[in-house]
Amino acid sequence: MKFSLKKLALVTALLGVIVMATAVSAFAAEARLGQVKASSLRFRAAPSLNGREMSRIPNGATILILDSVENGEWYSVVHNYTTGYVAAEYVVIRPDADMPLGDGICTGSNVNVRGGPSLTAGIQAQINRGDRVDIIGVSEGWFKVTHDGAVGYIHADYIAIERPVQVMAQPNHVPIDDDVEPELMDGDGDYIGGADEFIPAAAVDTDTMSGLQAEIVAFARNYLGKSYKYGTSGPNTFDCSGFTTFVFKNFGYSLNRSSAGQLSNGTPVQKSDIVIGDLVLFRDPSINKAAASHVGMYIGNGQFIHASSRRGGVIITSLSEAYYSRYFVGARRVL
Repeated sequence: MKFSLKKLALVTALLGVIVMATAVSAFAAEARLGQVKASSLRFRAAPSLNGREMSRIPNGATILILDSVENGEWYSVVHNYTTGYVAAEYVVIRPDADMPLGDGICTGSNVNVRGGPSLTAGIQAQINRGDRVDIIGVSEGWFKVTHDGAVGYIHADYIAIERPVQVMAQPNHVPIDDDVEPELMDGDGDYIGGADEFIPAAAVDTDTMSGLQAEIVAFARNYLGKSYKYGTSGPNTFDCSGFTTFVFKNFGYSLNRSSAGQLSNGTPVQKSDIVIGDLVLFRDPSINKAAASHVGMYIGNGQFIHASSRRGGVIITSLSEAYYSRYFVGARRVL
């Protein structure tokens, strides 16, 4: 009898673990609409700067976001009948909407079709693995579908996209914020609404620097004028986070590779307390939900050195320049 009770307790515990695991994993998919906010967004086979580029998605295109990965830095999306990945910082989330999204196939058994996008909404029907539906909209992480002539809602976790409609890849007429001109970038670039204010290379007073600060500034300034190239980290071409990664690596400091990732390096610093060698980061919240979309290194006198996509290379710019003043998002102390 004791063995039976112990066995029963063990089975009960295991069932509890399974239920808890199921609850944790359930409803992981996001099922949201996004709009590309870059003049040509790279569509990759893997969520990485090294992921194979499958195609480009044009500015203004509406895409279906299936999930976020890599700490929210990448989205799994549907484009041209294909599932792939784009950098989250170059996608702005659109409101939920009714629009034809293609065919879907049920991936579970006894999946409820509800009257609204909620677990509390009434159950209208049930479908099983392999059953097909037409996806006609997205709402709060649920797909709005038609099945057997009826309209209902199924959570995105239980629907696989079989054949997304071609129009998903085409720009639509949703207005885009004209205040910012998107760059030909994805994943790690700067959005700049005007020409950078170029600062002459001799404008920094090195007398106020410590030895390490003077060394790191002198090293960074050696690369002034080097060309901007997306996805590179020196020594002859850089993107913004590639440049800061390269500079700090030379002094034994390891940084995350993306600008959004570098917002978690080191310790936070108030803008009024920035010192030479601090990372300075920027983000336009109307464009994307990533933590940061551009990064540079402060070199004193209100200036920072960075790899600018618009100016095509490594330059020195004033923090008081309109764009950078407006979209400053934080500073981090690594040294």
